[in-house]
Amino acid sequence: MEIFSDMKIADQVRDALKRDPFIGRCDIEIIVADGKVYLSGKIDSYFDGLQAHEIASQVEGVVEVRSTLSTKNSLNVKTDREISDDIENRFWRAPMVYIQAAAVSVKDGVATLTGSVQNIRELEFAAQKAYDAGAKRVQNYLEVKE
Repeated sequence: MEIFSDMKIADQVRDALKRDPFIGRCDIEIIVADGKVYLSGKIDSYFDGLQAHEIASQVEGVVEVRSTLSTKNSLNVKTDREISDDIENRFWRAPMVYIQAAAVSVKDGVATLTGSVQNIRELEFAAQKAYDAGAKRVQNYLEVKE
């Protein structure tokens, strides 16, 4: 088993984050101590924070990921109705996702998505759009109909 130095892990996490089309544009500071990765900085959305955490956790040698990432617009709190309307608008304008019989509901900032999509990429894209619209969490019940 190869032992990874903290510096090597930090470089690999940094490279992995830069390669991601959404996270690559964010300014994220990475500190590694004993294989534990600490992420800090400003990100565009809550989804970006989840994505950064997931990417970092998949790097070989990482034993734990901790994050103090904050969204740039965290002070801009939306009502459930505003979040729901924004999600539906984002779906309507998104050429990369087609949701059949889409239904969006938001309660206490938690968005619930139902309907069907054509592939897993559209399913993930729909969740990202919900986070970008201001959802604190997304319950994604979309079905993939390949």
